[in-house]
Amino acid sequence: METIRNVINVHKYYWDCFKYNILADANSPSIQYNFFSEKPQVYLTRNMYSKIDTKHFDVLLNNMIIETKLFNPKTRMGLAINANKCIKYSDIYQCLQSLIGPIHVLKERQATIKEINNTLFKTKYRKQICQQFNDDFVKENPVFIMFGFFVGSLLQIIDSIFDNEIRSGISLLLSTTNTNENKDTCILNASLVSANYAIKKYSVQRVLIIEMNSNVSQSYSDEKIMIISIHNSKTDNSNKLDKNCMNISWSKKKLNDAEFTAIMHYLILPIAYEYNPELIIVSTKFELHTNEIYGVQITPNIYGYLIKWLSTLANGRLVIYEQNVNNDSNYRKECLMECSRALFSKPISKLCVKNLFTFETKNIIQDNIKNQMNTWKSLQF
Repeated sequence: METIRNVINVHKYYWDCFKYNILADANSPSIQYNFFSEKPQVYLTRNMYSKIDTKHFDVLLNNMIIETKLFNPKTRMGLAINANKCIKYSDIYQCLQSLIGPIHVLKERQATIKEINNTLFKTKYRKQICQQFNDDFVKENPVFIMFGFFVGSLLQIIDSIFDNEIRSGISLLLSTTNTNENKDTCILNASLVSANYAIKKYSVQRVLIIEMNSNVSQSYSDEKIMIISIHNSKTDNSNKLDKNCMNISWSKKKLNDAEFTAIMHYLILPIAYEYNPELIIVSTKFELHTNEIYGVQITPNIYGYLIKWLSTLANGRLVIYEQNVNNDSNYRKECLMECSRALFSKPISKLCVKNLFTFETKNIIQDNIKNQMNTWKSLQF
């Protein structure tokens, strides 16, 4: 650790990424306790190897062969789209085909009420939903019908991934959410429904959900699901300790590329690599990240690098979808292009991080590290 601090301290005048050091300063005192006051002058080198029976190695090798699953999907990426009913998505589909190549188009299906209810039973707002809605209302309500078709597209992507047809998938269907007025939290969460579906049907042990929207994520009772939420909020939710849910909230204006990259490298990626998920679900809202109201200014290539960094986990099993699509801007198309290039291992636009992140962002990262370091060993530096 001392070597890393010294290298950062020397090179911070030449590299912008070292200008604001998240780690402790090299000049700060480091208190250590040496258990052995005197080092031995001679180290034994002979007869120091452990003797293990060869049968033990044979058992380990056979178990490794049985447990190892080599996946070779037919197509790199699948696309859940309804080009016949939605004209504006057909333009995106044509652009993706011209730039990237052949894309596996998935069939549309509607999620059943049972699949949705299995997830809602584990949320805090299940009683509220039961009091307000009954099964007949759910079947006839257009909001639930629309939500069912959207969740069905995500479940279709998960089925294709675990059936070894595709490696990853993007859903371009319109989504809808039902939000609690008091807590501003999403009741109908497509990510939780999809994660719970993968756990029950395909026995997935670890699912990582990354949400980038304006809602505060609530804890989920299933320990097999880890939620990381990045959102803008006036109230700091990072002090609420929860092993399965981490809220990264900022209250400043204009979160830029450098700050978002710092959050990825110091918080999200260390936890993601330690968690080692078997499936990753990314929920975002592209138009939110150019909105002055929420104070975010992120360029499209940042999304490409985000997906590229995450694609090394879970054997590349990624599901990407967008919430509450209200417009069809060029910015949104560029974000989808960058994400698709990352999933296809195509070259992404060069990452030019010119702006430095502020001290407020540095304090937010340090506060989250301090609160989560007892839970995650990767943050104990």
